Amino acid sequence: MGSGVNSRRRAGRDLPPLVFAAVASLALLAALPSALNLPQTSPAETVELAPVPPEDDDPPPPPSGNFSSLGLGSSGSLAAPAPGGDGAGGGGGGGGGEVPAGRAVKTPSTKRCVGNPPRQTEDVSSPPCVASFTGDNGGATYQGVSREEIKILLHVEGNYNELGSRGIQGRPNGKMFDMAEPLPEENNQGIYWLEAAQIWQRYFNERFQTYGRFAHFYVSFGTGQSPEVRKSDAAEDYKRLKPFAVVVQDAPYQASVPYVDVMARKGVLAFGIRSQLTEELFRISPGKLWTYWPSVEAQARQFVDYVCTKVVPFPASFGGNDGAPDPRLHNGQPRRLALLYVDNQFQAAKKRFTALAREGIARCGGNFVTEGKFPSSGFICCSTGNNQAAVENMTRFRSEGVTTIIWPQGYSPEQSQAAGKQGYFPEWILAGDRQQEELVPTKYQEPNVWRRAVVVTNVPMTGPLRTQLCYQAIKEVSPEHPQTDVAIPCRLYEDFRQVFIGIQVAGPKLTPASLEKGFRAIPNRPSGSPTIPACFYLPGDYTCVKDSIAQYWDPEARSTYSSSTGCYRVPLGGRRFLMGDWPETDVTAERSPNDPCNGYTSGQTADPSPGPDAPIPQ
Repeated sequence: MGSGVNSRRRAGRDLPPLVFAAVASLALLAALPSALNLPQTSPAETVELAPVPPEDDDPPPPPSGNFSSLGLGSSGSLAAPAPGGDGAGGGGGGGGGEVPAGRAVKTPSTKRCVGNPPRQTEDVSSPPCVASFTGDNGGATYQGVSREEIKILLHVEGNYNELGSRGIQGRPNGKMFDMAEPLPEENNQGIYWLEAAQIWQRYFNERFQTYGRFAHFYVSFGTGQSPEVRKSDAAEDYKRLKPFAVVVQDAPYQASVPYVDVMARKGVLAFGIRSQLTEELFRISPGKLWTYWPSVEAQARQFVDYVCTKVVPFPASFGGNDGAPDPRLHNGQPRRLALLYVDNQFQAAKKRFTALAREGIARCGGNFVTEGKFPSSGFICCSTGNNQAAVENMTRFRSEGVTTIIWPQGYSPEQSQAAGKQGYFPEWILAGDRQQEELVPTKYQEPNVWRRAVVVTNVPMTGPLRTQLCYQAIKEVSPEHPQTDVAIPCRLYEDFRQVFIGIQVAGPKLTPASLEKGFRAIPNRPSGSPTIPACFYLPGDYTCVKDSIAQYWDPEARSTYSSSTGCYRVPLGGRRFLMGDWPETDVTAERSPNDPCNGYTSGQTADPSPGPDAPIPQ
């Protein structure tokens, strides 16, 4: 590849990326011991050398409270621990069985590690094995932490109903439930979330090292969606519980920033938020907010890196306009780019993403001959009010000889539908937003247009249900849990895994400082699996996923995920790429007829006609 391509790549990455972060991270690895990078020949020795946080100004832990007024469930029955074990295994859940309840879960003194070299669970992203712990864990090292337990809150936002084996169930807004108590029987309000919390309370306590503490789960339900209400909910939840950490399940397009803001300012660690993840959000209270998915800025850098490496330097190659009278539209001609984006004041993160993509692509020589916008990013399938804008966009793009549409996030099937009606078949390069890359919403795109679409996304390859880690973990502790009810627990799996990885790598003296120290000692290395993203934390960075894939739509493909045709195929078996590692070849160079289908869906949708191994939420 010539120097021109290399110069474009360098320009595209100057966004500004974390240029010196890897060097600093290596230095940090050399300086900080951790359960992640210590020899594992002796579990006792490993624990002794686990990171011990420095003295800090964290507030002293609060006294143990009285939970009789929290609206806790007081009826039901506990699932007994498996005979002959340390509380492993246990009853089923859902419609026919019992969900494993809290105090039936013991925190085993010896963990059942797996693999060679040993790691904590079957999940290859779990930390190296710390099989046992004896000694002093420091007792009350932080608020929500005592010698015996760690208080962890799951906060469920919004007023949406959930569908499962017992039909549609609402949420008991304003209530808090103790997951060490039996589940409430009355009304089943919020039952799918409560069952999910008890499943993960049991699983992660049994499998991860918590240094003699029981990770004690609670679940609270929000009372509304306005910023003022969310702040009030956070203040009330903090007053009632004072947890060490909260996992926030935020509603689509309605970020829980006000709730997280209050919690973080009170010293509570927050996990799980997915919406509006700008780097500004992480500066609210540094070290208090951690997320699985990358920030808007990090994902924009990844998208720009792909476009500058595999799109800008090459001529058009997979458009469908070779028969058009305008020769500028033909394959083999220089790519003529258009920028397509959502322009909506309520979707500030997508507007920020667009600005960063525009700037970064221009730096590497990607000149936009025109731009188009639409007023609303849609949800799942239906009309979003973008019809007129779509017609105008496609008419202008075609008249300007646009070969390649760069689309930085925002779902709108009207765009491809309008292009199809005009007989216009350009290349489409999109940035995923965990809806644009989903299996089901994509089936509402115009298929003959969308066969020329590529989505750059952080989501992993998702295989059949029985192969997925969250499903296997659910079945380990709740074998009878209905398959129709796995959506909510699987939606929470990565968030709780991130919490427990943090607890384990923090070492016995658990504080936000020791957790951060452990996170930053995770080696920054590529993923070795298409189903598991690379996860590490560079200096100043509080997000997990660092790599991406580029998937393309095949409208004729048949997969095990759906009875209808169409899927996103992923080249190279789903190999994931860190920034700077994309092959310096055109978009289509790595494609093969045998490329596997990705069954990813975020859990916000359900295929109207799923096959027996329909994908579950991630």
